[in-house]
Amino acid sequence: MTACKYSCDKATHRNLEEMVQNGTFRKDLYYRINVIPLYTKLLKERRDDIPFFL
Repeated sequence: MTACKYSCDKATHRNLEEMVQNGTFRKDLYYRINVIPLYTKLLKERRDDIPFFL
């Protein structure tokens, strides 16, 4: 058996919690990906960071 590490980053502009309540997003998947939610400002509000991404 080989051990491996991976990470999966997710981003969306949709309200997934609301989608779970409406039944349009899987509840089990939401709780798996919503372990540590991170909220950041939009990149257009952080123009000084743009050179870092180029």
